[in-house]
Amino acid sequence: MRKLTKIAIGIFITPFVLIMLYIGFEIVGMAVNHCTTERQTKRLTAYIEENVADAEIRDARSFTGNTGNGNHVDCVSEVEFTSEIGHDELDRALEGFLKDSTLRISEKDGVYTVGMTVSAPFPDNIEGH
Repeated sequence: MRKLTKIAIGIFITPFVLIMLYIGFEIVGMAVNHCTTERQTKRLTAYIEENVADAEIRDARSFTGNTGNGNHVDCVSEVEFTSEIGHDELDRALEGFLKDSTLRISEKDGVYTVGMTVSAPFPDNIEGH
């Protein structure tokens, strides 16, 4: 009888344990994705400060989540700064940053916005749905 009781308890508890493990994995994935996005934004900001001589950072923004269609998570960083250099010089100054990623560079009234979007470490996380 005791053996049957232990088996019944095990069968009853197993779904709850599996659900808790899944929820834990999703929470860890969300935390890692957000940390990665913050680190990416800090690296981009530091790179701009080091490689663009007269850059004055105005704003640094980050977003972690789904940026388009599909079920995936992206890490999005944008840094807004002012500089007197031209667009071609800025392209040359930033060409060494993460050669495998694509930087979006836009300029309006002397204010540059440099943005980048990369896939998150946990791209199938619940944040992407």
